[in-house]
Amino acid sequence: MVLSGPNKKRKQARSFIFRGKNGKKKVRQIIEAILMLVIGSNLIVFLNTLPSDFITTRLSKEIWIQLYTALSSIFNSLSSICVALIVITLLIASLLLILGGIFRLLVIYSRRKSKSSKNKSD
Repeated sequence: MVLSGPNKKRKQARSFIFRGKNGKKKVRQIIEAILMLVIGSNLIVFLNTLPSDFITTRLSKEIWIQLYTALSSIFNSLSSICVALIVITLLIASLLLILGGIFRLLVIYSRRKSKSSKNKSD
């Protein structure tokens, strides 16, 4: 069976996407491993060159306090947004209920009016 047209393109695209896993070559894996080791060891050397009071005071006190205040600000903002959304939803629901009630009353009134006019004409 020879595929032509859109079916052939579809099959070729599928075979390209789901081709077999060839795995990485050993040389590439070795290069990636060496690169990871170099970057990791350089980060450790950089962190050891920082003064110890910089790490202990800033990391333990200031950063945690700033993180706490930032998270509390985020939660306060989200709570304000949620309250506003709830109020808007309740306003929309109340307007829909009021409009629905008015519409039903108008339907009932128009039915009574049409029934009374039919009874008078008979």
